[in-house]
Amino acid sequence: SGAMLVLGIVLAGCAERDNPFDHAQTPGPQPSGFPVPHESNIVIDNRNFDENCLRTEDFPAYKCVHGNLNGGFSYIKAGDTVWINGANRYIITSMIRVPNGGSQLMPVVIRSFNGPAVIQFDSAGGFPGECLRIDRAYVKLIGIKLLNCTTGIHSTNQDGDLSLDSITIENSIQAINFQQIRGKVTLRHIAMKNILDVPPWFFSKVDSLDTLGSLETH
Repeated sequence: SGAMLVLGIVLAGCAERDNPFDHAQTPGPQPSGFPVPHESNIVIDNRNFDENCLRTEDFPAYKCVHGNLNGGFSYIKAGDTVWINGANRYIITSMIRVPNGGSQLMPVVIRSFNGPAVIQFDSAGGFPGECLRIDRAYVKLIGIKLLNCTTGIHSTNQDGDLSLDSITIENSIQAINFQQIRGKVTLRHIAMKNILDVPPWFFSKVDSLDTLGSLETH
């Protein structure tokens, strides 16, 4: 009820060293097109995946390439990095959920490689739906593009921080909807195109909101 919304706008150049699409930020040697998996990696690729991705003590999730977003996201633990192959397009017919988050010292990072990962809601059978819901705090999204959503990214009632970096949301009713976030929300290099709602976002009872780099609306 007494939460203060602080909006700081700091414009920065596009050629920053931590730009996720800077060639220097490519995740290690990728002879087969994949990052090198380790304990904190979950890889999602809808064209080159393992048929039997099972979570067992003998077969940890990081040894498995998942074929769909919800399947890969279901294995997330604090400190994990999830890599989505941006060379492919991910067509969804229902909402994608990030069910688990991290902590202040061990956030969850979901990012693309091989270019931005495109997630498109298929509304051929009716109305579009919500594309991506973040159910827990301390999650950072990097290099994701969302198309044809009622709401691109939604999160509510969280105790902790959320971060969106190099995110594009297009052809949607609403771009971002964050409510009751008891922590800091960081937006960096966000592009919102052909969004029906004006303004294209909705923030309510967010403790702190920082925008860094470019924030574009078209």
